[in-house]
Amino acid sequence: MLITMLRAAGFKSYPAMTMAGSRIDYIPADQFNHSVTVVKLKDGKYHLLDPTWVPFVRELWSSAEQQQQYLMGVPEGADLATTPLSPPENHYLRITGNSELSADGTLKGTITITAEGQTDAGIRSMFFRNSNKTQWFRTLKKSC
Repeated sequence: MLITMLRAAGFKSYPAMTMAGSRIDYIPADQFNHSVTVVKLKDGKYHLLDPTWVPFVRELWSSAEQQQQYLMGVPEGADLATTPLSPPENHYLRITGNSELSADGTLKGTITITAEGQTDAGIRSMFFRNSNKTQWFRTLKKSC
């Protein structure tokens, strides 16, 4: 569906096959379990897209699938390729706390959490897996 939508929007897009969670041997064999999409960018390079694998992550290709082999079904043909490493700076976690201690000993404040990549995905999953807001505090407490 994504290939069709991208083509309708004027992009050159094709299927690619991968073996999610495993490696692909460099021999002719049926060793794929997942179809993804590649789109050709203006610079002629292909970019992987997988909307089914990362529905609650803001990445277009899951960095959890680093060094994952894939085979593009492009008109010019392609050899087995490997997804690049995703550097740690793409998966940061920043926690900023502002607090005020009143004269009676009461502590009031706010905490701001900023994250990216798989760290962001991990934090988001704590909330979307528990849609009941009353459970969020307990979930955060268990995770820390």
